[in-house]
Amino acid sequence: MLRKIVITSLILGLFTGNLCSAAASSGYTKASKPELSLTTQDIAVIEKAIKNDFRRLSKADKNKLKDFLEDYKDAVKHEKQKPVPSKPNLGPKTVNDTD
Repeated sequence: MLRKIVITSLILGLFTGNLCSAAASSGYTKASKPELSLTTQDIAVIEKAIKNDFRRLSKADKNKLKDFLEDYKDAVKHEKQKPVPSKPNLGPKTVNDTD
């Protein structure tokens, strides 16, 4: 009896585990390793930006922050984008057109 319970719970555990992992990963892209590595100077730029509420930053600092954010955006796991259906262009509407 105990053997049947153990086997049944093992099978159910494997089955539900596979279902959960498949459902969780189906709508997301896979995470990757970031290309950039932050130096102490880079971290200082980030801390300065946060401290000053992203004001009074030089152009070089702003560009660095943009590069960091782009790299992070590309590396992090995120939802897959759904394709946007294109609407057919039927030309300009006139006053006499009815819907």
